[in-house]
Amino acid sequence: MDDVLTRIKELVTTGKVVFSKKARIELALDDLTEDDGVESILNATEVRAKRSRSKHRRHPRERVYIIVAPTNSGIEIYSKGTIRKKAGEEIFYFLISAKLSRENWEGERHGTKN
Repeated sequence: MDDVLTRIKELVTTGKVVFSKKARIELALDDLTEDDGVESILNATEVRAKRSRSKHRRHPRERVYIIVAPTNSGIEIYSKGTIRKKAGEEIFYFLISAKLSRENWEGERHGTKN
């Protein structure tokens, strides 16, 4: 398993996780909970990384991690997050988390999704 994914899973397992308002809204719209987002991360077997282009990033080289994995009940969830410091400790910060349609995942995997 990837070192970054292992690190993210350790943060999530120890409760060092924060959901953005946007991620909480997206989960709620899909009838999902924060626990579903956490389950998905813990079930993940791969992670992709990109450099953040957001104007809200904390530093110029901030990485965004993309994880697609199922919940324990089999619902595929697409999550984007980053590792940040909060009160001197690392946390995994969920930026986006939502139910994934198969077409969107295929586009993301092949670099055709905008």
